[in-house]
Amino acid sequence: MSETKKYICPDELTPNQAKWMDRYLLLSKDSEEIYAVPPDEYHEVIEWENGWIDYSVGEDDTLWIWTLYSHQEDSDDGLKRGKPGEAIRMAYKVARENGCKHLEFDTNRETKDWIEATKRWGKLEVVSRQMRVTLYDEEKK
Repeated sequence: MSETKKYICPDELTPNQAKWMDRYLLLSKDSEEIYAVPPDEYHEVIEWENGWIDYSVGEDDTLWIWTLYSHQEDSDDGLKRGKPGEAIRMAYKVARENGCKHLEFDTNRETKDWIEATKRWGKLEVVSRQMRVTLYDEEKK
């Protein structure tokens, strides 16, 4: 993974969030009105050359993911192909560094895609539209 940059409570979109906004919105089906306004809560964004993760660390061993994205050069949807890219790997890394045992996020994407995308890092369970990945102690090969 390339060099990273961290933003603490940015009040506007970070460079990568702005750069890939159209692609993110197309794939996530999130609304631009919601996406373009950063969370009011404390949050951090880590960017790398091809993506970002916007997250908050909860008091209950949970890493809440506001948005995450890994840009892949081809036009295919990596998540649908079972190739989630660097974003899930970074989410796992950030969660472990912060002592978190779970990742949580809302999604409009299909559950089967998330199951495939997260299987190396944890067991996915669905709570309405919200997903929860209970992390394994170590990444599976």
